[in-house]
Amino acid sequence: MKNGCTTIADPCGRPPYELPRYFPGQLLTEDELRQEQQYFRDRLRLHNRLLWGWGTVCDAVVCRVPGEKGAAADPWKIVVKPGYLLGPYGDDIVLDRDVIVDLRTGGVSGKGGEPAHVATDDPWCSRVCLPREPGPVYVAVRYQECLTRPVRVQPSGCGCSGEACEYSRIRDGYEIGILECCPPSHEGTPPAFAPCGDAIPACVPCPDDPWVVLARVEVGEDGIVGEPDNCSCRRIVVSLARFWCRCTEGAPCGETVPRPRIDDITWRRPDGSAAGRDFRRGDEVEVTITGAGFAADSRIELEPGFDVAVKTANDTTLTATVKVGTSARTGAHALRIVDKAGAVVAERPDAFQVKGGSTREMDEPESGERPAPGPKEPGPATPPRGKRGSPPGGGGR
Repeated sequence: MKNGCTTIADPCGRPPYELPRYFPGQLLTEDELRQEQQYFRDRLRLHNRLLWGWGTVCDAVVCRVPGEKGAAADPWKIVVKPGYLLGPYGDDIVLDRDVIVDLRTGGVSGKGGEPAHVATDDPWCSRVCLPREPGPVYVAVRYQECLTRPVRVQPSGCGCSGEACEYSRIRDGYEIGILECCPPSHEGTPPAFAPCGDAIPACVPCPDDPWVVLARVEVGEDGIVGEPDNCSCRRIVVSLARFWCRCTEGAPCGETVPRPRIDDITWRRPDGSAAGRDFRRGDEVEVTITGAGFAADSRIELEPGFDVAVKTANDTTLTATVKVGTSARTGAHALRIVDKAGAVVAERPDAFQVKGGSTREMDEPESGERPAPGPKEPGPATPPRGKRGSPPGGGGR
C-alpha cells in the first residue's frame, strides 16, 4: 500500500468557512467530523498568511555533505538542517532533523518524526536520477500532508470480502524539491518595514506557487557542490520570537502585595480615654495606626523632641507610646512610618498638634506663685453726687 503524501487541494482555504452544528439525535458521519477539522485548519492558514506572511522563520540552513575521512565534499548531495517555516498558503512546515538530498533527483518527501534515512519517496515510485547540467539549482521546500498508521477495516455488510486497510492518521509532512530558477515571489528587494502607512492596507493575494526556497546551489561538471548560498533567494519572516522584555514590578503567583498606607490614627491616654489630636509638652499618649503593607520591623518617626517606643507591629497595625518632650515645637506635626533601612513607606501630614504651655502649667500653679484673687465682696452703695461742691439736692449756701 503506497504511503502517499499530497499537497492541499484548495491551498488558500477560501470562504465560506463552515463549522458543523451538532444536535441530539444527529447521524454523524466522517463528513461532519472532517469538516470540523477543516474549519479550524483553514482559519489558521488564513491567520498565518495574512498576519505573519510566509518564508523561513528560523534555521533550515543548506550545507554540503562532507566526504568520508577528510575527503572532498560528497558529489551531488546537500543536507538540509532542521528549521521552521511558514508556507505561502499559511501551513506550518517543520523540518525536525537533517535531510540529505541528492541533487540529481527531483527531491525527497518526508514526514515529521521519522529518521533522516526514511525521508525518501516510496521505493516503488522512486525518482530516477535526472541529467543535470552544471550550473545553479535552487533547493526549496513545500508543505505536504502524509497518510500514516494503517489499520484494518472491518466489513460493514454481511459479505465474505477480505479485510481492507485504511490510514488512520494524517501527519504534517514536507517535500524538498530542486528548482531550475528562483521563483518570482522570491525576487526583488524586501519592502521597508513600516507598521503604519497612510492608506488602508490591501489583503495579500494568494501566492501562485507553494515553494519556500532555502538556498542557491552551484553544481560543477564533476557533481561537486559549491558552498550553498542561503541568502540570495530566501524569504525570511519577521518574527518576534527573539525579542523580549523584563517586568519592573508586579505580583508573581497571583498574590497582591498592597502598597504601604495609613488608613486611621487613634490617640489614647494612659487611662484608656480618647485623647483627640491636640497635646501639650509633658503629655504621654498611646497611638494606634491601622493601614496595610507595614513590615514587622516598621517604626514611627517624629521630629526631635518626642520619645517614641513601639509596642506592637504587623502588616496592618502599629502601636506605640509617644511622650511629648519639653523641647517639642508648637504647631502641626507629621507622622511617618519608616522601614528597617530608614526609608519612609507611609506618611500622614498634620497627624497631631502641640499647643503652647505644658500639662503641669494647666493642672497646678508653680511654687511661690500667688493665687489669683477671688471675686470682690459687695460693699455699701455710694450715695450719688450732684454738681461739684454742691450737696445733694442742689441747694446753695
